[in-house]
Amino acid sequence: MKKLLILILLINLSFSQDRTYWTDYKITVKTNMDDLFVKKIDKILNDCDDVNKAFLSNLHFTEKFENGENLYLTFTGSEPSHVYGGNCGSSMDWNEISKITIWNSGSMGYSLMSFGDQNYEGKFGMEYHINVKDPQAYATAFSKMMNDTKDIRPEKFNAELGMYLMGRKPGISHYIWMEFETFDEMVKTTEKIFASKAFLEFNKTVSSIRELISTEMRMIIKRWQDN
Repeated sequence: MKKLLILILLINLSFSQDRTYWTDYKITVKTNMDDLFVKKIDKILNDCDDVNKAFLSNLHFTEKFENGENLYLTFTGSEPSHVYGGNCGSSMDWNEISKITIWNSGSMGYSLMSFGDQNYEGKFGMEYHINVKDPQAYATAFSKMMNDTKDIRPEKFNAELGMYLMGRKPGISHYIWMEFETFDEMVKTTEKIFASKAFLEFNKTVSSIRELISTEMRMIIKRWQDN
């Protein structure tokens, strides 16, 4: 009975944390227009009071095509209004950007639980796209695993488990996002966690209710803060 009460308490604490909302836009920037795109987005976001935080990233294994390169513009904040971004810039600003980009897709979601230093902003990000059949059971197991492996993780680190509200790809219900200082640190920390007893127990617990759909490694190019 005591163990059951502790488990219920842990679940309630995990889901009562302050949410971080986000929107993520996948943009193809035309060949040799990357610098110009960053310059124009920089002007728009630096003059905008409606955005809490934002960052621009690309896949570490860069997606380059004949017509350009894919970049990701992500807005984050404590309220949905902080991640809209539509009130920033003039119609002329966005018209100029539309000439050198193709806006492919967008998604929105929020965090369910967070770990590490949430004020830390890393240079590399690792994202796991998963399909979860029993969100409550998965969150409980994930929280335990993350707490049991905190001695393995670097001091500069943050992570979150969250879910999609809209724009998710078929078969994906949740995500795990982790930020690190260096690519080397990201890879080595991941290896250590995967080899730990805590992760092996976690994997055994959730194997029947969780399917890993895909992963992404992102490199953060630039960040913006609210003024």
